[in-house]
Amino acid sequence: MKRAVKIVVASLTLIAGAPAARGYSDPINILGITGYILTPSAYLQTKKSLTVGAAATSDFKNIFVSSVPFPGLEGSVSYDTENDKNVSLNIKYQFLPETKHLPTIAFGINAGGSSAFNGSYVAVSKYLDAPIPQTITVGYGTGIYKNLFAGSEILIHPRLTLITEYIEPDREKISKLNIEPVIHANFGLKLMPLNNMQVIFYYNFGKDAGVNLNYSVKF
Repeated sequence: MKRAVKIVVASLTLIAGAPAARGYSDPINILGITGYILTPSAYLQTKKSLTVGAAATSDFKNIFVSSVPFPGLEGSVSYDTENDKNVSLNIKYQFLPETKHLPTIAFGINAGGSSAFNGSYVAVSKYLDAPIPQTITVGYGTGIYKNLFAGSEILIHPRLTLITEYIEPDREKISKLNIEPVIHANFGLKLMPLNNMQVIFYYNFGKDAGVNLNYSVKF
């Protein structure tokens, strides 16, 4: 993924005349795991990195800390400040890295007692440079992810991307977040004003608007 993005970055830099966005990073979802808005992808954050962030809608306010302490392993802890039962430990292991022809594959689990975010999944992700530079993920899960889910990030510019995802979450679990889905698609706009900062504006389930702000450092 990173090698492919470097190619896209160089191309877009020549086209737009903008400085190279060496700080590009894959989106961090509302639980602190690399993904889209709610769903995960098979990608990981930069190894030996630490990310802190917060995501909020009118009925949901979540804070998270995440890290990649070892190659292939990503983990986060998230806490819903509106409902202390929604504390979740989220772990993802990437067992097949992406190559030029093959996708990356990862599996993960969200564990947290009675948390609305409990679930497990397998995700397959691939970068495509035609017809539009983007990453695509297809996954299957249980719990909050319930069956098939999918996501995509379209690279308009290294610092500006469009995010879409499809998920039909478990209604009992999603109701704990005071969300009643109108549609099963979420949409987002990711900005990177600084190399290690993401600001993601999103619209969930045809009902709730929110924002995810996160910042990463290496150690």
